[in-house]
Amino acid sequence: MPLFAREDDRITFVGAIVLAAIALAAGIVSFAVLQDRVQTLVSGNVHAELTRRTDMFRDLIELREINARIAATRPAVIRNLRAIHAGRDDSSDLANVKAVVDSFLKQGFSAIAYHDADGKLIASGGAFAQAPAMAVTLTTPDKPELLWSDGFLLRHRIPLRDSAGEAGTVLAEQPLAVLTRFAQNVLGMGATGDMGLCVRREEQLQCFPQRLNPKVFSTPLVNIAGEPLPATRALRGETGVIITRDYRAQNVVAAFGPVGDWGLGMVVKIDAAEIFQPIREQLQIVIGLLLLLAAAGTLLLRSQIRPLATKLVDAETQARSRTAEVEAANRELEAFSYSVSHDLRAPLRHIAGFAEMLAQECSSALSAAGLRYLGVISESVKQMGRLIDDLLLFSQMGRVEMRQTRVSMAELVKQVLKELAGDANGRNIEWDIQSLPDVRGDFSMLKQVWANLLSNAIKYTRPRDLARIEIGSRRESGELEFHVRDNGAGFDMKYAEKLFGVFQRLHRAEEFEGTGVGLANVRRIVARHGGRTWAQAKVDEGATFYFTLPDSERR
Repeated sequence: MPLFAREDDRITFVGAIVLAAIALAAGIVSFAVLQDRVQTLVSGNVHAELTRRTDMFRDLIELREINARIAATRPAVIRNLRAIHAGRDDSSDLANVKAVVDSFLKQGFSAIAYHDADGKLIASGGAFAQAPAMAVTLTTPDKPELLWSDGFLLRHRIPLRDSAGEAGTVLAEQPLAVLTRFAQNVLGMGATGDMGLCVRREEQLQCFPQRLNPKVFSTPLVNIAGEPLPATRALRGETGVIITRDYRAQNVVAAFGPVGDWGLGMVVKIDAAEIFQPIREQLQIVIGLLLLLAAAGTLLLRSQIRPLATKLVDAETQARSRTAEVEAANRELEAFSYSVSHDLRAPLRHIAGFAEMLAQECSSALSAAGLRYLGVISESVKQMGRLIDDLLLFSQMGRVEMRQTRVSMAELVKQVLKELAGDANGRNIEWDIQSLPDVRGDFSMLKQVWANLLSNAIKYTRPRDLARIEIGSRRESGELEFHVRDNGAGFDMKYAEKLFGVFQRLHRAEEFEGTGVGLANVRRIVARHGGRTWAQAKVDEGATFYFTLPDSERR
C-alpha cells in the first residue's frame, strides 16, 4: 500500500507540517517582537530612572546649598567673629559660635568650622573628610566640592560678609546619604542595573564608586569599539538611550545625560545579557511546547483541531485582555507614585527650607502674627508630607506582593504597642489584652493594620482621664474575628461606612490630627487577606473596630 494512500493520512501529514512550521515561525517571530518590546520597555525604564535620579540629585544639592548659605549668613555669628578678632570677646562670643556649630551638627552636618578674617580657627565640630578618594568642584553659585569618602559628601567654603566687609569663612561638610544609596542600589533594575556619576579629567573619565565598581576609577573616553562611552556623551551635553559597550566591554542598555550644567554626567544602565537571556530561555521552552502541541494537533486534527483552536484563541484573548488591564493599572499606580514622590515632595522641601530661613533670618523683623503665619506654614508642610506618605502607602498596599507566613498576633501587638509607647507616654491607659491566635498572612501588612487601629484608639481616648482599650478575638464560622474597643470619642453610626474611605474623617483636625487614609489602608489589607472590616460606636461612649481573617486551622 503506498504511503499516505488514505486521504485523511495525507491531510494529517500536511497538517503536521503546517503546524510544525507555524510553531517554529511563531516562536521566532515572538522572540523578535518580544525582544523589541522588552528593549523599548527597558529603554523607557532606564530613561525614566535617569530623569528621576538627575532631578533628585539636583534637588538634593540645591537643598544642601541652602543649608550652607544659612550657616554663612547668620548675623549674630558675624558679629561674634568680629568681636573675637578685635579682642573684645568676654567668652560669650566664642560660646555663641560654638553653640551655632553644635546646632548645625544636630541638623545633619557631618562637620563645620568657623574661621576669622585672618583664617584662624574659632570653633569647629564633627570630623572633616581627610584625603577623599575623589573630589569634584560643582559649577553652582557657591562652587562646593562633591567628595567621596566612604560615601558622598558636599563641602562648602563660603565667606561671611556683611555691610562692613568680610568677617571670616565657614567650612562645612554635609553627607549625601540618599545619593550614596542611589549609587549602591538601583532598585527594580535587576542584578546588573547600575548608576554612574563621572567627570572628565583630560582624556580620561573619572567616576565615583557605583554598584558594580565600588571604588573610584578612571577609564578612557571610548569603549573597545572606539565609540564614545555613555558618560562621555553625557559630559558633552547629550541626552539619550543607546545599546553599546560600556567600560567593562559589556553590552548594555544605557540612558545618559548631564546633571544640569555642573560638569557632571550621569548614566543609568543594565546589561543587555540580563535583559535578553530570559527571553532566549523562554523561547526554547515555548518552541518545545509549540512542537508538542503540533504533534497533538496532528493526532486530533480531524476531530479535535477546530474546537481546540477556538479554545486556545479565546484563552489567549482573555489573557491578553487581563494582562493589558493589569499593565494599565500598574502604569497608573507608578505614575501616581512618581508624581507624589517627585512633583509634590520637591516643592514641599523648598517651602520648608525657605520658611526656616525666613524664621531664622527675619524673626526680629516679623510681627507676632507673621511668626504665627510661618508656624502655620511649617505645620501645614509637615501635614502635607504625612498625607503624601499615607497616600503612597495606600497605593503600595494594593499592589505589593504578599508574603504569607505564620504570624503570632500576640507578638505583633506587643511590637506595635512598644512602637506607640511615645504616643501613650504620660497617659493613664488601662489595657485589656486578651489571648490572640496565630494566623497566616503578610507580617508587614498585618502590622500596619494593628498600628492604625491601636494608634487611633490611643488618639481618640486622649480626652479621657482614664482611657480603656481592649484587644480581643474569637472564632466565628470559619473566621478569626479580632477587635479593638475603646472608651473614646466614638462617632455617629450613620457615618460608619465613610470611615473606611480615603480622606474620610468624622472629627475636625483641631480635635484629632490625621490624614483620613489609615482606615482605608486597614480595609485594603484585610480584604487582600480574604477578610472583612466594620465598626460600631456611640457618640462620646467609645468605638469598636472589627476585622476578620481566614481561620487557617480549619482549612
